[in-house]
Amino acid sequence: MAEFGLSDGGIVAVRDFADEEPRVALEGDVTEETIGTFVSANRLPSVVEFSDDTAPMIFGGDIKNHFLLFSDSTSDSHAAVISTFRKVSRNFPGKMICVFVDTSKSDNGRILDFFGVKKEDGNVV
Repeated sequence: MAEFGLSDGGIVAVRDFADEEPRVALEGDVTEETIGTFVSANRLPSVVEFSDDTAPMIFGGDIKNHFLLFSDSTSDSHAAVISTFRKVSRNFPGKMICVFVDTSKSDNGRILDFFGVKKEDGNVV
């Protein structure tokens, strides 16, 4: 436990998400409810890229609020937009899943159609 900077009974999530803290400690009371909330909040990165593989985790989990960013990863403005989106997303762990949908990927056509977004629309939230 000392290796993670925790006292006995402490809980830490060890994660491997780019540009995010690799270890997040549960703060406060340790109860069944707080552990469940903590795991749910830390099982995904702060921004999840939409794909057929991630869709069940995004829309099938306990967190029912989603903030979607539709953006073309090949556009000149994308790096700045996704950077800002990542900063904002860190304010909502466990409350909302922030999802990036890459409009440049043909595999994402169905979700674009579902939300009425076209690739030419640029950045859409």
